[in-house]
Amino acid sequence: MTTYQPMLSPTSLADRLDALLDALTSAYTRLADASDAHREAIRDADTRGVEAAVQRQTVLFRELQKLDHQRRELVALAHAAFPLLRKTAAERTTLTQLAATAVDTRRGELATKAANLRSVVAAVQERNASIRSAAASLLAHMEGVMRQVARQMSHTGTYSRRGVVEAAAGVVSAVDLRS
Repeated sequence: MTTYQPMLSPTSLADRLDALLDALTSAYTRLADASDAHREAIRDADTRGVEAAVQRQTVLFRELQKLDHQRRELVALAHAAFPLLRKTAAERTTLTQLAATAVDTRRGELATKAANLRSVVAAVQERNASIRSAAASLLAHMEGVMRQVARQMSHTGTYSRRGVVEAAAGVVSAVDLRS
């Protein structure tokens, strides 16, 4: 069952957009902090810290998913109320475009908040790229360590120089059946 939502006015759009921008900025700021904690835990080889950071990020991702749902609802309502927004597809409408249709006295403030949110999101993306790189480096290092250990422990020569099991050369033998 859908609930009735009154048509948006420039003032109600400004109020709802302001609250949404504040909530998104807060969530992304906390995600940036969780990403920093994640990176530090990887650097310190702190498995409990990594686990705690990942759990915190998971909670924040769920919160961001709900906020994105609210954003999509607000965009749909704004498209219905403001014909100028219909020039852009709803899925491509930005928060800055929504701010431009808000009441005149709040447009600048909302556009500034949207720009601030954009910079926070970019910082989170940069941090997460750094974490991916650190995790890949750590994985490669650990694989190298494991191969080195395997090589040192293999007195039978089962492992090759690369630290992997390789098929040995085939044994060539023959039996002389004429004699």
